Order: sequence, then structure tokens, then C-alpha cells
Amino acid sequence: MAAPSVTVRIMEDGPRNCVLQVEGYNGGSGGSNLPYTVLVALSSLGYVNDERKQRATGLRIDKIRWDLNTEVTLQVMLYWDTTTPPTPGTTNPALVAIGTKTDNFHDFGGLYAPPGLSGATGTIGIAALGATTTVPQSFMMIIYLTKLLSTP
Repeated sequence: MAAPSVTVRIMEDGPRNCVLQVEGYNGGSGGSNLPYTVLVALSSLGYVNDERKQRATGLRIDKIRWDLNTEVTLQVMLYWDTTTPPTPGTTNPALVAIGTKTDNFHDFGGLYAPPGLSGATGTIGIAALGATTTVPQSFMMIIYLTKLLSTP
């Protein structure tokens, strides 16, 4: 079995929005979980303002679609990234994905990192729990984000 892994593809990177395709695998040798991983560095995204060469200082989650292997106890968690990485299973996630679903947060302004989050980097990370050694655990997510210039 393969080791836990995640692959991120930037599907759209405009001045205001970006869309990430995230594919992952949990489980593998010894039943290990996908460890916490930052999905995208703000510096790898295009400018919010080309003329001023301004990069995003944060991201807002507007919509997310996910499809997780439903035959297992797989949970995929998104976190607001901080300088001290969260501990999956004990740190409160921004979102927990189970099964197959689409959540649209745009209608009420999207999901933001909580105000005063210590060490916030402005981006998001991912982790997974529920690894087994017998059942393959794959997942796919499409995450629609808005680039922010300052914390709301």
C-alpha cells in the first residue's frame, strides 16, 4: 500500500479568486494517517494587484466540494494554518469532511480564520484521520477560495 499523500493542483488563479483541486490518500503501510500539510503558500499564488505587486495576505473559503471513500471511517480536516501546526484530532478544524457533500459559504460571506488566531499565516492546511491497513482511503476536494488583502 502507498504511504499517505496529498496532491494540490491550482485550477484557477485570478486576481481575486483561486480554485484548488486536492487529491489524497490516507492509510497505507501501518495504517498511518495523512499528517498535517499546508495546501498552498500565499507566495505561490498570483498577485491580487499586478500594478502594486500585492500578494494575498489571507484566504477565505467560499465553497467546497468533497468526495471521500465512504466505506471507511475517513475524516479529512481543513485547518487555518498557523506558525505552530495544529495537532489533528485535538485542534479545532475549520471544516471536517466526511462522505460526499458540497458546502457553499459564499452566501453569508465565506469562512474566515477566527480573529486573533495566534500565528496565523493566512493560508489553510489539511490532515486526515481514520487510517486502516485493509481498505484504500482516497479523497478528492475542490476548494473555491477568495484572496484577501487584510484580515476582515
